Amino acid sequence: MRFSELLNRLGQVTGETPRHLASDPELQGANALDQAIPGQLSFLERGNALATALGNTRASAVLLPPDPDLQAIATAQGLAWVAFKDPRLAFAESLDCLHPRKPKHPGIHPTAVVDSSATIGSGVHIGPHPQQQHRQRQMRQQIRRQFRDLVLGRCGRGIKRYQCRAGCL
Repeated sequence: MRFSELLNRLGQVTGETPRHLASDPELQGANALDQAIPGQLSFLERGNALATALGNTRASAVLLPPDPDLQAIATAQGLAWVAFKDPRLAFAESLDCLHPRKPKHPGIHPTAVVDSSATIGSGVHIGPHPQQQHRQRQMRQQIRRQFRDLVLGRCGRGIKRYQCRAGCL
């Protein structure tokens, strides 16, 4: 999605909103300002300690507060940017645009508990019974506890294998 398309989808952007499209980059994702790579969107809040990272970011586009100094730095870096009163909120809305949630298929999960007198409309999705999710979480935790003392190592022949931290396996 191009940066300009993202701006059109965000409800906070008006014709008077300060912005600089630069080369109108294609955005594939988002990341923290100091960890972003080309093709990613990031944001910076007013008074954030990462303000110095703006000059070194590799992000393609940035959501900024209405601060002329930060906007000048972003423009000098060749970044596409737009100014928001609340860049963090705009970033959250941007994530929904960049990574839309997959629609759930209509139907009832086999473990769902539905009262026999319930009327269910068409196109409704009823997910798994919470007890099922709880059991799955317990199983994952149990497996982690069983293997927490194992580490991946190499034997003398260079073959990867698991051994306990004490080296007794």
